[in-house]
Formats: sequence, C-alpha cells, structure tokens
Amino acid sequence: MKKVKRPGLGRAVFALALGALVSVAPACLSGQVDDQKVPWSDADSIVAVGGSRIGLRVVAWRDFMPRIGPDRSDGSPLMVSVQIVSLEPKPLPDGLTADSVWVRSPEGVWETAPSSEPRPGLPNGMELILRGGPRWNTDQRIDVLVRLHTADGSVHHLQVRDQRIGRTE
Repeated sequence: MKKVKRPGLGRAVFALALGALVSVAPACLSGQVDDQKVPWSDADSIVAVGGSRIGLRVVAWRDFMPRIGPDRSDGSPLMVSVQIVSLEPKPLPDGLTADSVWVRSPEGVWETAPSSEPRPGLPNGMELILRGGPRWNTDQRIDVLVRLHTADGSVHHLQVRDQRIGRTE
C-alpha cells in the first residue's frame, strides 16, 4: 500500500500543539515580573478573615552545601518558607487558600505559585514552600506578598517586608 502524503498536516498539528502550550505555559511557570503589576499597595501585614487576624512568617535561603554530581558552586535557586498563621490561638478559617506569591528584592520581582506542605507542628497555620527561585545574592532584604482567597470568594493580600535571604553551607 502506498503512503499518501498530506502536505502541511505535520505543520498544522505542530502549530496546534504549540498554541496550546503557549496558552497553558504561563499558568505553570514562575518567573520575574514587572514590579508595577504586583498589588503591593493593596497588601497589609495583618488581615482579618473570618474573625481571625492573620499574619506571615517567612524564611528565605539558598543552599551552598557541597553536592555530588554536577558542580553547582553558585548554590541552589532561592527557596522560601511562607507560614500563614492565625495570630490568635485558633485555627485558620476553613477554605482559606493561597494561589500566588511575589518576592521582591533589589534585583527584581519573582512571581510563583506556592506548594502547600502541611506541618503537624503548625496547628494554627499553613506552610507554603516556594522552590526554584532566582539565584539572588544572600544577605539582601526581600519583601513577600501572598494572595489569599477565602471560602466566600473574597481576596486578601498579605505581606511581610525586610526579610533576609540566608544561606546554608
């Protein structure tokens, strides 16, 4: 049986796949963004949600520990632990989620979607982990902003300023 060639079909499939990838990729990727597009002025250091006052605790670092394998003497990308905590001795409101985090340094602004990592030792809060950030200099100061969503659909912006990027060696 003779194979029939269909001109342009491969290109059409490729173009369709590329178009789908381009439309989905921004939601999956994190990266540097324009500082003017981040809602810093809408953010507070404490927000009231469902009768609870909520704040942030942040620890940022880069890992310079020796590794086996490819030489990464320039250290790991930035990692950030963001704890969203109730400032009263009661749990966070049900349905509270965080979908976006921005980290600002003198070197730029990094936007990412956090991963939630439950910690049993954090009964009145939740911990988010940010991985794969920029290789910014350690010992500089950063600001962190988190966008929160409540069960009723309201949005809150919570921030903490002037946090130091540490290093492990």
